[in-house]
Amino acid sequence: MISIAEAGDYSPSTKWSLRLAFFLAIYVMCASAISPQSFFHLTLVYAQKFVVGIPILFIGGVCSAALIYGRGEPTRYAAGLVRARWRGCLLVLLFFFASLTAFSTYKMAIPSVVPFYADNWLADLDEWLHGTAPSELTHRLDSNIWSIVVFNSYEVIWFFQWFGTMLFVSLWSDKIGRVRYLWAAALTLSILGTVLALALASVGPIYYHQSGRTRLAASATSGQPR
Repeated sequence: MISIAEAGDYSPSTKWSLRLAFFLAIYVMCASAISPQSFFHLTLVYAQKFVVGIPILFIGGVCSAALIYGRGEPTRYAAGLVRARWRGCLLVLLFFFASLTAFSTYKMAIPSVVPFYADNWLADLDEWLHGTAPSELTHRLDSNIWSIVVFNSYEVIWFFQWFGTMLFVSLWSDKIGRVRYLWAAALTLSILGTVLALALASVGPIYYHQSGRTRLAASATSGQPR
């Protein structure tokens, strides 16, 4: 165990890293306790993504850094970078993997805690902001080519952008900047992605047509067109 006196001797970045690890450990343990089956299933799902994507990003990132900063000895620079930071990189990726699994577990558990109640007035807010239903605007751009662009942007580009950024931060030499980014990411997942998602429980635009049947029936009964 780490004594209080020993912890007091740590640098600010180390102290905040320990606090972040404690915060995420609680976040993850609560998720695994709330829905063990979902947590285990999502662990397998994300494990497949990490096993395939992280090595590609890691090799590509280290090689790029070696070519940019290695000057005349890129191989030596790459070896030194990996040797100096692989432990910290591994810890960051493990916590990222666990917290991402916990985040998705919480999202799946929302209906069992709070019913999806906010879709109606969120849809009304969307129509007020855009002058019409946003789906009508997006469907004007509907085409096979556009669908391929959107799908690949989300499935491929988004994945490499998010995971690649986390990998870059795990190798970042700026300790203070690294801790600040990781805290921002953790608070975004926990507060915006979990607490706010629970407070504003809604299925979202993609699945709104399913919940919208109830809304349409209610509108027809009241004589108000939607």
